[in-house]
Amino acid sequence: MATVNLVAIALLGKWAFGALADFEAMRREGRDDKFVGRGNSHLPGDLPGDVWDPVLDNDPAANKPDVAR
Repeated sequence: MATVNLVAIALLGKWAFGALADFEAMRREGRDDKFVGRGNSHLPGDLPGDVWDPVLDNDPAANKPDVAR
């Protein structure tokens, strides 16, 4: 079991350090931006899906929850 965890850490480490570098760069610049998974120069590649895409504040459809209550 420990071997599986070590392999997962090794594979995801570059992504984790990339996200940390992005956070530290934004903090140094005094920005309070949101994390963006596409076109981020600190990450080794683009993240799949649209979870980390920036949402425009003026788009009313983007502010609706996807889950029915």
